[in-house]
Amino acid sequence: MKNWLFSIYNFSKIQKLKKETHFVKRLVKRLENTPDREIVKLYWNTNSLHERIAAAAIALKRVLNITLYDEQITAAFGLAYGFAVEMKTGEGKTFAAAAAAASLRDTVHIATVNDYLAERDFKNLKPVFDFLNISSGVNLKDENKAELYKKQIVYSSSVNLIFDYLRNELSPSYEFPLKNAILDEIDYILLDNANTKFSVSAGKYHEINVEYFEAAEKLLDYLKGREIEKKDLVLKKEPEDADYVYSTYLNTLYLTEKGFEKLEKLFSTENFIETHFELYKALLAVLQAYSLYQRGRDYIVEDNKIILINRQSGRKMPDTKLDAYLHTALEVKEKVPVTLKHLFNYSLSYQVFFKKYQRIAGTSGTLYDARLELEGIYNLPVIVIPEHFPVKRIEYNDLFFENKNKKYMFLVDYLKNVKPQRQPALIITNDDGESEKVWEILNKNGISCTLLNSFTAGYEEKIIKEAGRAGAVTVSTNMVSRGTDIIVDKEAEEHGGLLLISLGRFPDRRIDNQVKGRTARQGAPGKSLFLISFDDEIFDFLNSKQYKYFLKLKKIKLEDYQHKIKALSKLLDEVQENVSLLTYKIRENIVQYDTILEEQKQVMRRWKEEIKAKGICTAAEIINADEELLNKIKNQEEKLGKELSKKLFDAILSTVFEEHLLQYLYDMEDIKIYLPYWRLPEKNTVLEFMKICAEQFEVFKKNVLYLSFQYFISAQPSKFIFKYA
Repeated sequence: MKNWLFSIYNFSKIQKLKKETHFVKRLVKRLENTPDREIVKLYWNTNSLHERIAAAAIALKRVLNITLYDEQITAAFGLAYGFAVEMKTGEGKTFAAAAAAASLRDTVHIATVNDYLAERDFKNLKPVFDFLNISSGVNLKDENKAELYKKQIVYSSSVNLIFDYLRNELSPSYEFPLKNAILDEIDYILLDNANTKFSVSAGKYHEINVEYFEAAEKLLDYLKGREIEKKDLVLKKEPEDADYVYSTYLNTLYLTEKGFEKLEKLFSTENFIETHFELYKALLAVLQAYSLYQRGRDYIVEDNKIILINRQSGRKMPDTKLDAYLHTALEVKEKVPVTLKHLFNYSLSYQVFFKKYQRIAGTSGTLYDARLELEGIYNLPVIVIPEHFPVKRIEYNDLFFENKNKKYMFLVDYLKNVKPQRQPALIITNDDGESEKVWEILNKNGISCTLLNSFTAGYEEKIIKEAGRAGAVTVSTNMVSRGTDIIVDKEAEEHGGLLLISLGRFPDRRIDNQVKGRTARQGAPGKSLFLISFDDEIFDFLNSKQYKYFLKLKKIKLEDYQHKIKALSKLLDEVQENVSLLTYKIRENIVQYDTILEEQKQVMRRWKEEIKAKGICTAAEIINADEELLNKIKNQEEKLGKELSKKLFDAILSTVFEEHLLQYLYDMEDIKIYLPYWRLPEKNTVLEFMKICAEQFEVFKKNVLYLSFQYFISAQPSKFIFKYA
């Protein structure tokens, strides 16, 4: 029913955009012989979106000899109107996004997956923007940020954007415009990275006592942990006979009642959390570090430091840290130098950050399956653009194997004896560990191949350039699944184009589709094949009913599987749908937490300005100042005079407020992380979090005002230099 309704909705929207597209094409034809300067004048003087898109199309043709086809112009309109636009991989999203950005004739941030893509797209499109006298830039580490953000169009990785915003919010030094954002691979940024928290150091440090972590490590053998099976996640079924339970998929862990009882008996206390709170936080972090975080999959150790890896993309995140306690626990686990001073961070998630923009839009090749979440959380309607190039990809049926070893042996045999020797092949693995294992197996069996993972990411551009050459074999993590354009040479095309072999299905169907999109781009031929073994992670997500059906299928001999492939593939399709629904609900909950905290921060800043506007007397009333304090305030005010007193108090209030705000935000992040584990299973934790925020805000107000008055009445004006007018 929903598919049918969406088809009608999409057809209606696309038909309207097509009419506008035809108008633009006629306009471009009419302006074909118009001098360059007149095109530029038209762009800057017109109020018509159609004329600005036409000017951008003409600029692309004259500068890069790129003729926008109908679907790209339709996509440009969709982006300009604020849609999430699905265009299949290889259909030219980059040029559509550039035309849309230019057409807005306003500040636009084009956010990409990584620095490499941001720099590549900027270099390609800068001559077009120069033609139209549009200022443009790319956001790299050595850029002058104040000058960069004055430009009309800025290309940047989404990570650099959010870090720049955080640093500037913490210490304002330029205007960060939050007007228009166009997100390349929008589902990757807003959905796949929903759990990623970005933080910058506020310069306020709080020492972590490493002894708590050492003590926590000694408790590892004392406490018994059990993993929640993936099939029980939706049912919220908890394993029995465990002191703590965890889910590697959801990346969560908590102590059970049995575990608390054990700890309370060991430490002779009635409430372990209250009496040993710092040890409790360190213990949770250590348990997570050992149970949830795997070296080579979630992080690597490089230059004696923990470097995080994004599970969705397989890419390194060198500028990102986990929660301070968890990051310290990983450092203790891996016996690398402990960076003790990294608390009081200023944090933000992608969800909250991009919601700050006046308008967001984006593109991806896999938005249909994410349409409900994008509209539900971000109010971003999805449209699907029809394909321009006929897809020549041959998609083979899934092949199934008893275990990974048999799958790897089949891969070797297939590459040596079935695949045409001059056909290039791209082998997709689950993580760094598997990529290295497969690379070693292939080389040992005489198949020369190149490895692309987080360790070799520095050579990514060179590896990608060679991956489409005739006879090349490349083993990679799914870091190539987005934004990577593998161009096959003529000889390779003659031998069938790029052969894509994925060693398993991913829990998220969108990643499967992104992986397939690496081959048969822009009308070129290509093939895709998924090899699946029964010990792959995706089978862990089968619910009870699905598992029983799966067991029946497993009883059939493997050589008889050919006619059962569709049944097994359909079963995995169902699993992927269940996982998508589950992760949607999780991300929705995270958005609620982050939105509450961000709104609270804005309320607090407004409160500060209200106090400054109302003055000292109102502030004194709020804290119910006693007679003695009131007299001291009045005496200081008489001594300094009202004008100087106001300036002094406002300056002190601002300083105290900012210092305490960092502490407040840190405390709330702490509560947000640990709230679900504070014996509140019967309560709605989102409502509980709102209640705690409100209560702590009242405490915050009184503390800030009381301390501000203490500084005010003890101040010696001769020692102050005011920067405030």
